[in-house]
Amino acid sequence: MSTKIYDAYRLPAGTDPFALPQTLNAYLRPIRLHLEAQQLVDEALRLIDDFSIHRDVSLMPTSVLAAKQDHSLYNPTRPMLAAERILADREAERNPSEIGHDEHRVEATVLTDGERIYIKFFVDHPELRAGVSSLAEELGWEDFHYQNQADRPDEVSDDEWATRGQVWSRMLGTDTFSERGLNYSLRTGYRTTRSLFQCSAQDAFDDCVTASKQQRLQRMVLGDAVRLWRAEADDDELDISAMFAAYDRFGAGLKQLSGESEWKACLARMREFTPAELVRTNEGPVYSHDLSAAELRSLASTLL
Repeated sequence: MSTKIYDAYRLPAGTDPFALPQTLNAYLRPIRLHLEAQQLVDEALRLIDDFSIHRDVSLMPTSVLAAKQDHSLYNPTRPMLAAERILADREAERNPSEIGHDEHRVEATVLTDGERIYIKFFVDHPELRAGVSSLAEELGWEDFHYQNQADRPDEVSDDEWATRGQVWSRMLGTDTFSERGLNYSLRTGYRTTRSLFQCSAQDAFDDCVTASKQQRLQRMVLGDAVRLWRAEADDDELDISAMFAAYDRFGAGLKQLSGESEWKACLARMREFTPAELVRTNEGPVYSHDLSAAELRSLASTLL
């Protein structure tokens, strides 16, 4: 049976396993909050750009939950709050047992073998994985990952590699991690907490960035190009290879189009935002441009 145990460590002797949650929260929670803050900024700006095309709330996202499918989630005066509501709605639809249900997940299982304590992390995002690695280095945790379907790392001896396999086998047997250990989960998320909008978490937005006008216009035009292409393509043209070829063609077309005077004129009609501007409450609807759907489709048609 194949064994793949990554992001795993042996902790120093004497480590208190019940003190670990506080340590993990202090180190990893700010990283997760920042990632979620950036996702909120990206979503809010995307919503503003889409709303500015037609300026009709009824055309904005509604709930994916069956009981609320006629309920619009967009608030044109508070786009950041609307972004949180929409992301929370999508989060509620996902099955927590599915892989990838939470791209910012931070979970861990603590196990023991004799007097030694081991921890196995479950993280997917590169920044969170890097945070785990930095935390392990800072606290003197020993790398203890193991896999039996590939050769051992050069820096690990044959005896040490075999020992790792034996230790994990004793701790797990044929069970899963959650069945054998003390389980930890750092849950923030859009549905379970509003911590991003608490005063103590406002610095999560400090290092966020907003997409440039060029990037945002490209997104809108590319989206229209894909919709036009799908509407015109035959069923046998909608396979994966055809889709990748179309995206490559659209990408090359966007690079050429970005130098045209029509494109530059559209950029001049768009507004830049800072994260702070997106967070605040506004007296009236927030708009980011005055481009019409027809103008965007005209640009998109040149990519086909």
